[in-house]
Amino acid sequence: MFDEIAENRILVITGNDKISYKLISSLRLENPQISIVIDKSLTLLRVLKLFFKKNSGLTLPFLYQSLVAELKRKKYSIPKTTSFQNKDQLSTILSHKNPDMIIVFRGTFIFPKDIINNYKLINVHCADITNNSYRGLGAVYKSFICREQKPKVTVHAIETKIDSGKVLFTKDYKFNFDRPYSLNENIAYETGIQCISKIVN
Repeated sequence: MFDEIAENRILVITGNDKISYKLISSLRLENPQISIVIDKSLTLLRVLKLFFKKNSGLTLPFLYQSLVAELKRKKYSIPKTTSFQNKDQLSTILSHKNPDMIIVFRGTFIFPKDIINNYKLINVHCADITNNSYRGLGAVYKSFICREQKPKVTVHAIETKIDSGKVLFTKDYKFNFDRPYSLNENIAYETGIQCISKIVN
């Protein structure tokens, strides 16, 4: 699936946090031809809506653990990078870039059907989407607290239903249950970054 994609027609959409910045930093060094866009669609209001949404996976322990993990991570300096906050802004970027493939990592934007139908979209989800419990937000956290013995990153096609598209490949990693969640979250996301490197290189 990946062999026919020209490297300068790949667009990576990633989040607005330190793990995402690490990905941006590594991709800039590995392959400067790739376009990178930061997803800034997650607002405080949206977080609150998601928190109170039934079965969202957002709990106070999850939010606390995620915040601690983020604060502990190394900061990465990145050059000025294009970003978007809504569909109109993203559509303008896509029209300009016209990518053959879009890779999503730690993005929170929900892609509408028209974008899904017109672009080859791939998500790098750092948990096993074949287990319904590990789909959506907080998947790594849920996988960790369930003491999952065979965690994996799932690289899959994006469809309208969240984390449900065709699985393209997976990569295993190991939790260390003797260490805090923040360390284990980093293990999961580092594996996700390795998957992206595999695709683009």
